Amino acid sequence: WNVPFNGCTVLAGGADVGKLWVDAEGKATAVAIMREVIRAANADLEAHGAAPRLDEEALVEKLSAITDKMAEASYIPSTTNDFLAGRRMEVGAIFEEPVRRATAHGVDVPRLETLAGLLRVANDHIAAAGSWRDVT
Repeated sequence: WNVPFNGCTVLAGGADVGKLWVDAEGKATAVAIMREVIRAANADLEAHGAAPRLDEEALVEKLSAITDKMAEASYIPSTTNDFLAGRRMEVGAIFEEPVRRATAHGVDVPRLETLAGLLRVANDHIAAAGSWRDVT
């Protein structure tokens, strides 16, 4: 859940989960990234010899139900809070590491790669300016 919603709400200009979730394109993008993360996680589990696998459909359904509830509360993820406060975001651990693992296992994650890349650019600007508000 963290990967799609922490990233997508930042790229949606700091929107809360509810605003992203009620928008058809926002919801479709978040679900597509969920699916990429689940596929990458399953490949990583397989590569490490772990027998259990994540059921993609069941997990998307479960995460969507959780998101329905969070959307009602106007929840803002921690990465988005960092962004809004002008602080550097945890791009490496939350976004780049899943991309690295997916790539290592031959799993195509184009949306996640785009998300990670854009968030890295935003982080670089925040670091250079001291805050995203100071970026010109």
